[in-house]
Amino acid sequence: MTGWRWLGRIVGGLLRDTPGDGGGGGGTGDGAAATPPAKPATPAAGGDSLAAAAAQTPAKPAEGTTPTAGAEAGKTPAAGRAKPGEGAGATPADAPKPPEKYALSVPEAGQAHVEAADLQYLETVARKAGWTNDEAQAALEEHVSTMSANSQRFLEQTTADPEIGGAHLAESQRLARAVITRVRPDGHPRRASFLRFLNRGGAGNHLEVVAFLRDLGMLMAEDRPAGGTGGVERKPTADVLYDRTAPAR
Repeated sequence: MTGWRWLGRIVGGLLRDTPGDGGGGGGTGDGAAATPPAKPATPAAGGDSLAAAAAQTPAKPAEGTTPTAGAEAGKTPAAGRAKPGEGAGATPADAPKPPEKYALSVPEAGQAHVEAADLQYLETVARKAGWTNDEAQAALEEHVSTMSANSQRFLEQTTADPEIGGAHLAESQRLARAVITRVRPDGHPRRASFLRFLNRGGAGNHLEVVAFLRDLGMLMAEDRPAGGTGGVERKPTADVLYDRTAPAR
């Protein structure tokens, strides 16, 4: 019996050492093909340096996305930078330009309020501002409207004054005209320019102007007796305006 057992162990050892299809070995459990253990992953030379290189290499943006700021440095204009032809000071090529010479027409109601010097000044301002002829004409009409409104306002204030206006308005105007005729008679070199000054902007309707001329007219009337001069010497206008009998200081 001992020899058979010895022989069985030899045969069993041969079966275990011979590669097969897994069908041998009976039910002992030692006949299953052994699975070699998986080889451990061998790191490549300098494995840590690969990780470092990966960290330093920028990842490519996903398809369809926009690169982050700085990815295309030097290729994209900075945010907020004005493009050529845009921004403050840019003038469209088709923008209206000032005419070579303005053709301005003074409204009929404004003939007394506008002189040649006023038109020259308006043209200078319009050219500096780059106005078209229509814009300059609108400014002229607005000026005339303002001056006419001032003249009407002055007349209303004078008419409402209890001493100069109202029932005394006609007499106040008569005395004022008498002074103008006396100081600036027809033919005087400054008569026309003085009358233009009174009419321009309604200065002749201003309460203080009318009151001053009326008071001066009353002084002149007191110096002249009723019914003529009566042999009384008429004082020069300058003596009426400036009392030369006052003692010098």
